[in-house]
Amino acid sequence: MAKKSPDQDACVVYHSQDDRQFLTFSGLRDRSLNLAKHLISKGIGKGDIIGLLSTNCTEFFVAFLALSRIGAPILLLRYGSTAAEVCMLLTKNNSRGLLGSAHCEKDVTIVNTIKTLMVDERKNTAEKRPFMVMGMGPRDKEVHVSGKAKISDHLSQVNIPDVGPDDDCVIFFTSGSSGEPKPIPCSHRTLIARTRSWGEFAFSGPDTAGTRFFNDRPLAWTGGFHMILNMCVFGACSVTMTTDFVMHRGAIEFVMAILNEEKCTHAFLMNYQLVDLMHRGDTCLPLCYLKYVVTVGQKTDRLAIEHVLVSFPGISFLYHYGLSENGFAMYQRHTDTTTLLDEGFSIHDGIEIKLIDSGGETVETGSPGEICIRSQALFRGYLGCPSANERTFLPGGWFRTGDIALSRTDGKVVLLGRSDDMIKRAPARKRKVVVVGVPDERLFEDLCACVIPRDSNLFDVSSFSHWCQERFSIGPDGRSLAPSYTLGFDEYPRTDNGKTSRKRLKEIATLRLQK
Repeated sequence: MAKKSPDQDACVVYHSQDDRQFLTFSGLRDRSLNLAKHLISKGIGKGDIIGLLSTNCTEFFVAFLALSRIGAPILLLRYGSTAAEVCMLLTKNNSRGLLGSAHCEKDVTIVNTIKTLMVDERKNTAEKRPFMVMGMGPRDKEVHVSGKAKISDHLSQVNIPDVGPDDDCVIFFTSGSSGEPKPIPCSHRTLIARTRSWGEFAFSGPDTAGTRFFNDRPLAWTGGFHMILNMCVFGACSVTMTTDFVMHRGAIEFVMAILNEEKCTHAFLMNYQLVDLMHRGDTCLPLCYLKYVVTVGQKTDRLAIEHVLVSFPGISFLYHYGLSENGFAMYQRHTDTTTLLDEGFSIHDGIEIKLIDSGGETVETGSPGEICIRSQALFRGYLGCPSANERTFLPGGWFRTGDIALSRTDGKVVLLGRSDDMIKRAPARKRKVVVVGVPDERLFEDLCACVIPRDSNLFDVSSFSHWCQERFSIGPDGRSLAPSYTLGFDEYPRTDNGKTSRKRLKEIATLRLQK
């Protein structure tokens, strides 16, 4: 793209309504090449794992491409983590250095603290190479990330190593909702395969280079990282905002202004944004360029989707099912309101899915089973977690997702929930339910349903248990996915990113059952 359309926007980042920063494709190429050569001159080489701790900013795009050029796997760290949390992940994953955001004094303090802690940590190890820490942003002292300097004569002689498609490119992390976050390494080939689901619909036209894709997800999360992939593969301009605005109430007005000002053709909107959009009350919105609205993750409010389809005639609404380990696997596509009651998901091209029972046998059509996935987009295994890999991978390259679904005769798949904290569909008097494993003297672990009823006075435990027994099949081992225990809750404990904390919920359920 830097040769074909050098002056076309590659990425646009809003730090506030009055602070818009951008890079063209040629500018991104030059700055990433500059940084890559600078990192090599500092001793960073192919295979060295480098942490990236940053808010959404143009420097993030530069850092990603620079590290990709030299074959240094990028450890994507959650912006907002404490210095101690970052150091733990850097050390555990044998990182060689860190590129850290330097957009405010808090950023600088965190980066400097990490540098001090990692230097002290290295004194107690056999590692002799220094740990490299570099700031990125207006407050950094290094000129190579921000592009304030041209490549000096000695850097122009630096050679970029050859990087192959099967070399690791990035290392994501699971959310940590069920325990300590697990690292998910992905090769360049794997990441390219993950763009296939986007190419089916959202970027399937003859000219995708003019598309502008809004997504306010943190770039270090898999939901936000798609922006970089779509920019690199399809030439789509990535439009985002600094992480400080993510999930902020009232931010939908800012989002709408950006979509209109940037003439965005694609928008990745989470459920809370769709609900905020619905509550604005507008039935006619001035977004004539918008062609696709995409969402993923938690169950989406049907009325909010209906509002989008009515407000933007001719739009395509894509609701994806995916996971960090594989990217998008299934989808619903709505072009009008007539299909909203259909809960079936179609399987993306290149994705194989089978449903198994608790004994590992494929279930019949119409029976619930655990979703297993096989594809070129699938990661090769959790880094340094052999026990987790043994639990989740089956012979033949199948990955157990932990999600329960049933298949229909039309080939579509209906999601039912999680296998370890699962029942998302249940009797009408249930509002929410999560199933966790609790200690059991005989079975080692049994299942407990943690229910938030619509009305605690009307919810009947025995009726709910009977429903579960009828719903879930029994495998060859004689055990069912139906929970043995049921506990009522007013609300669930949450992780920092707003997900239900399965780990904490399991602890609470265990304590309550022991009383």
